[in-house]
Amino acid sequence: MRFRSRSNNEVTRLASTSGHIILVGQEFVEVPQHMEAEAYSNGCVSEEIYNSIKADMARGAERAAMEMLAGATGGGAQQVSVIKLPSGDIIREDRPAVIRKAIQGMLDGGEDGAFTAAGLPNLKVLSGKCGFQVAKDEMEAAWKVVSGNGTDTCADQPGGEAGE
Repeated sequence: MRFRSRSNNEVTRLASTSGHIILVGQEFVEVPQHMEAEAYSNGCVSEEIYNSIKADMARGAERAAMEMLAGATGGGAQQVSVIKLPSGDIIREDRPAVIRKAIQGMLDGGEDGAFTAAGLPNLKVLSGKCGFQVAKDEMEAAWKVVSGNGTDTCADQPGGEAGE
């Protein structure tokens, strides 16, 4: 899978225990599968997620987020994540939607270490995919939505039995 740094000015150094070292900058570079969790954990963005964000923008996600921000008042305000794309465009998405999308990507991706032995999303990997620190209660709320009722586990998912 190909990754890039979240910032145009930043180079992220990824290192594995096998001696592989990869520098991830503003251009997409190929990262071996065994280092993908490391890339997400260090805040790198996969080309897949980057393209998904750009597609959402094209469908009006920015406009919807701006309307949500304009209408948000008091304690009922939604949490919003601001993402700056390399093009300089800024999009805003509500945190729960970003977290749910990342969990769904983890389910679809089948990468090792994405889920704990309990079948819940690994917070470190999830935070890396989202680009911000995800709290346990945020993960649990998103997991309930994604799994349907919150009682499902990911033991049947690749990496679901390889606990943390």
